[in-house]
Amino acid sequence: MVTVTYPPALQDCASAAWSVTPPQGDRPVAVRQVHASGRHRQLMICRTSNVTVSPVYPAAVPITQNYPRSAPRELPATLSGSLPASNAGPAAAPYFMVLRHGNAVVYDRRTGRVAAVVRPPHTAPQGFTGVAAAGDDRTFVLAAGTGRGRFYEVALGQDGTVSQPLTQVPVPPVANSGTLFAVSPDGSELALALPQPGGVATDEIMVVSLADGATHIWRSPDPGSVYAMSWEDPLALPAEAWSGHPRLLFGWTDTARPHRTARQRSGLRLLDPRAPGASLLRSRLLIPASVRVGTLRTLNYPLIAPGGTVVFATMISDAGGGNAQAAVVAFSAATGRPLGVVTPLANESGFGTWCGALWADPSGSKALAACGVQGQVSSTRFTKLNLHFPAPNLSAGNNFFAW
Repeated sequence: MVTVTYPPALQDCASAAWSVTPPQGDRPVAVRQVHASGRHRQLMICRTSNVTVSPVYPAAVPITQNYPRSAPRELPATLSGSLPASNAGPAAAPYFMVLRHGNAVVYDRRTGRVAAVVRPPHTAPQGFTGVAAAGDDRTFVLAAGTGRGRFYEVALGQDGTVSQPLTQVPVPPVANSGTLFAVSPDGSELALALPQPGGVATDEIMVVSLADGATHIWRSPDPGSVYAMSWEDPLALPAEAWSGHPRLLFGWTDTARPHRTARQRSGLRLLDPRAPGASLLRSRLLIPASVRVGTLRTLNYPLIAPGGTVVFATMISDAGGGNAQAAVVAFSAATGRPLGVVTPLANESGFGTWCGALWADPSGSKALAACGVQGQVSSTRFTKLNLHFPAPNLSAGNNFFAW
C-alpha cells in the first residue's frame, strides 16, 4: 500500500510525502527520495494529478512482466544500493556529519575532504544543535534552534553532496537544544529523551512517526535519567530489511535508590516500541551498570550493531590520581556478556579526546572506533586507520556527530 499526503488546502501543486507499507508489513516506511523528471527534485502533487504505482520486484524483472510468485528475497532497486550487506566493510558508509559553528559539515572518512556543508534554515539563526543518522548511510535528521527546536531531514547522494532540500519533519515542539535523540534504522521514527512534565527529574522516551507525526511515550515509574540511545533492527540483513521490527537500546540510571541497588537496576536496556504498555522499565536490562571488564567500569556512548548482535560501549577505568583510562568494549547483545576490549586504552584525565564506536556493520563483526587513536575493528582485533574524524573532547555530549 502506498500513501501519498499533501497539504489539505492545496490549490495548485505542492510537494508530496510518500510512505509504503510492504506486503505482510505492519508499519509504513517513509520514502525519502522520489525521482521525478524536469526541474523538481521531489514529485509534485496537483489537484488534477493521477498517481500510478507499479511494484517491480525483484529489480531485475522488467516493468512489463508480472509480479513473480516465488521471487528471490531482495530489496527493491531504489534501496539495494544504499543498505550495506551483513558483511559490508566501512566503505559502505564513507560519509559522516559533524556539527561545526552551527552548520552540519559532511566529511569523507577516506580523504577527510568536506563533501558538503548544510546550513540551518533562516528560522534557526542559532544553528543546528544535534544530528542523528538512519541506517541507510544517507539519511540524517538535524535539530535546529534553542528552546522548542525543530527537526529537519537531509539526504546525501552517492558522492556525499546534499541530494534534496532540507525538509522539516513532523516532530512536536517538545525538545530543546540539549535533547538526546536517535533515528530508527529505516528512517521512519525518531526517539527523543524528554523530562517528564511537572519538573520531575525523570526522563521519558517519546517515539515519533516521521510519516504522520503520531507519538508514543514510555515513562519510568521511578526517578531516573536516560543518557544514551541507539536503534537496532533484528532483521537488518538486506533480505529482511522491509519487515524488521526495530528496537531501541537506551542507557538508564536509577537516581533514587542506594548506590549498590541502583547500579543493579541501571545500565543499557532494550525497548520494543511495539510491545504493549507505557512503562520504560518493562524493557529488558541487557548490560547492568555494575559490569566490570578488568579495571574498566561505567557504560557510555553505546552503539548497537544494526543486526542487534553486538553492543559497543565506552568504559573508563577507576584508577585514581588522574590516571584514568578509556577504551571501547564489545558485548554480546544476546547475553550481555563482554566479548573483549576492542580498542587500545587511551588516557582520560577529564580532558581526553572522545572515545567510542563510530559505526558498525549489521553483523557487528566490523566497526570503526576512535579512542586516542582511530581505526577499524574486525571481531576484537583493532587496526590503526586515519578516519579523518575530528574527535572532540570526551565530555562533548550527545548528537554532535552522526555516521
